[in-house]
Amino acid sequence: MVQTTADIDRIVREVLAELGLLSQPADSTEEDRVEPADAPQPEPASPPRPASPARPAGDVVVSERVVTLAAIGERLASARRLVVQPRAVVTPAVRDELRRRNVTLVVEQPTAAAASAANRVALTVLGSKTDPKPLADELARLGMVVDLQTFDCLVRATDDMARRLADGGTVGVLLSNYGAVAMCLANRHQGVRAVLASDESRTATDAVSVGANTLILEPRRMAPETMRQIVTAFCRQGPGVCPEELRERLD
Repeated sequence: MVQTTADIDRIVREVLAELGLLSQPADSTEEDRVEPADAPQPEPASPPRPASPARPAGDVVVSERVVTLAAIGERLASARRLVVQPRAVVTPAVRDELRRRNVTLVVEQPTAAAASAANRVALTVLGSKTDPKPLADELARLGMVVDLQTFDCLVRATDDMARRLADGGTVGVLLSNYGAVAMCLANRHQGVRAVLASDESRTATDAVSVGANTLILEPRRMAPETMRQIVTAFCRQGPGVCPEELRERLD
């Protein structure tokens, strides 16, 4: 079933409301409707300029994971650009206000070091029935450094993947037909935030809600092309940042 933009918007609202990341109930006001910050509207942020760390005049930088009018307050009064963090969620009410004020929405670009880290993928496969080579080749073609490991024990597979994720700059992808078990085992490790892939839009929503750094897929339940699309989209984003509100429990 193809999800509409309204469906995705509703799912994001529900997830954030349940996690307590919205100040009001998810269905209460237009302000609480959320939309990914990396929608086609924003201009890409300019590459970092090492020679001058100073921000251009008129830049308003926010670190919130959910950007609402209440969160940014009066900071838009003299703003020319609103700079948000990668994968932040910006409400439509904020977008409307930016258009009214002619303020450009910019998604902050990672530094060169962070961008390099985001290119590392710990690809882990359970068993010999799944051929990971096409997926590994596709990730390599996209410029990612793929560390492929195969195991016949799910406990050892998740233990090893957690070790490879410990540097904080690597994303994990685990292929196993025992997805629920794999996710539970992976999430027992400190610093691992694993989500189970479903369809592309729901997987992206789930990943944002917990700042996922690990994606678990069940090959027998997913067409190869669908799996490729979900994995490449996840890996391109790099490891997510755990929401501050959940950090004490999830990290």
